[in-house]
Amino acid sequence: MTNPGPWEGRSLFDTVENYRGNDERLFDAVLAPAMPAWSGFAAAYERYRRFASAPCMVRGGGNSEADLWTFYALSRVFEHLTLGIQDRSGIGRLRISLLDPNWPAPPFCSPSHDELVRFFGALGMERMSNHPQYHPFLHEIAAAELDPDLGDDVLVEEELWPGLWFGDLVFARAGVRVRCGPTARVNPAIATRSTLYFTWLRLHRKVDDLSQGWGHNSQWRTRFRRDYFDGAMLRYNVDGHVCLAGARLTGECICPPPDAPDDDAELHGDLTPGERIELLTHRCFVQSTKPDHDRWPFDDTYAEPTARLDTI
Repeated sequence: MTNPGPWEGRSLFDTVENYRGNDERLFDAVLAPAMPAWSGFAAAYERYRRFASAPCMVRGGGNSEADLWTFYALSRVFEHLTLGIQDRSGIGRLRISLLDPNWPAPPFCSPSHDELVRFFGALGMERMSNHPQYHPFLHEIAAAELDPDLGDDVLVEEELWPGLWFGDLVFARAGVRVRCGPTARVNPAIATRSTLYFTWLRLHRKVDDLSQGWGHNSQWRTRFRRDYFDGAMLRYNVDGHVCLAGARLTGECICPPPDAPDDDAELHGDLTPGERIELLTHRCFVQSTKPDHDRWPFDDTYAEPTARLDTI
């Protein structure tokens, strides 16, 4: 197979989800045998490595939309493979209890960090470098605590699962445990408990993505969210059509002018522009105390300079 697509991604997910062995055999039993079938992924999807060469969905991506379904299916594989890590990290089982409080918690298996990187590396992905300072472009806060000695800093204490790049495209943010200063713009309680958007499943918190609420087949026609590092800019959800704070995309994707109507304005009536940026960039609230459920960040896009990051 030289060009695996969304249905091959779905098949891989089903294989991973149905695995009932143990951590020690997961890579050898499931992931390693799948690698040859995905050996052509990097070449087939090469154009998605760079923002300038990737198809633009804002103006209609045609057949390219199915490409994002493939990335989405692979992201579901990655999320499932990290469930065992979450299970062992002391960050709870909220999602399982919401599904069915009486359902016995199943054993979730996860490969090691190196095995995760090895499998997705076969698809052309690379592990993110460790960054001691928290940044929402690179990190998902899975656990957090207050540190009175840090002032306004948010420091990464531990990487729970690795982040992955596909070129300049963020395939997966690193899951991290952080320490927050008392004047930081991250509230530990809010950052770890508010609904996490653009996300299919976490054991420890509420999630919301566009696959939810659809049928067994339709849910797999969900676009993967694309965040790009483009030179000096960080570009969040480049397929969104509502540009926040006057931000504009360049190249083929042109944001609507500032006076263009916001079709989703009624969904954000009580949110300030800053809160919408907070929700989009962190994929959850980290400071706002407003209700976090039933929000709609999926159409928003935003770009900002690469600040406080020495290197990507």
